[in-house]
Amino acid sequence: MKKSLFLALTMTAAAAIAQNTPADVKAQGKVEQESIKAHERVNKALTKEAQANVEADAKADKQKLKAHQKSQKEIHDAASDLAKAQNKADVKAAKESR
Repeated sequence: MKKSLFLALTMTAAAAIAQNTPADVKAQGKVEQESIKAHERVNKALTKEAQANVEADAKADKQKLKAHQKSQKEIHDAASDLAKAQNKADVKAAKESR
């Protein structure tokens, strides 16, 4: 869509160039000015869209990182609990075997 908009604007400007009367040249200049303004608005809109995408990606990455950190903590805590239980069982078995 972005390329087709650019192509349509360019074709409109090219069609205006084909005229040679002073009024047509003046109209051509206005068309070219409007074409430049339209290109600037398109570029500005695309820049805003790109910035929004970057911000959304950063937010999603931050959420993924937080989820990963939380799951890693839970895994560490579970492993720690298992090690404590195993140690406790080993101590109890050692006391009972004396």
